[in-house]
Amino acid sequence: MNADLSALPERIELAVGDRVAVALPSFAGSGNVWSVAGSEDERVAQAVVEVTPADASMRGDGMSEPPSMQLAAERAVVTGLAPGETTLRFVLARPFRPSPATSEHVVHVTVVLAIPAERMQANTV
Repeated sequence: MNADLSALPERIELAVGDRVAVALPSFAGSGNVWSVAGSEDERVAQAVVEVTPADASMRGDGMSEPPSMQLAAERAVVTGLAPGETTLRFVLARPFRPSPATSEHVVHVTVVLAIPAERMQANTV
């Protein structure tokens, strides 16, 4: 499987205490899910992969035709912990198959004390 990861950022800059969410391309139909495989320095930034469940309005009422199937969306949430730089590695793989990974994406993260307001709007991922 060839995963197109070109829309994912290669660099993220955020302030201490800020969180940035990055939508991850979904390949759930293939059995692949995203995970955080590692960080160079876990003191600088923390990353988790969250699964956003389908909207409750899409579940139907049980009396009519079921809604069209919708896969849950995955997103990476990066939180700045301390000033510095680190590299995060996200892996797309089947959880029941230990290796090899289907795809990997590396993000370089810079955490600063505070981001000036004029740069904050331009830094949205």
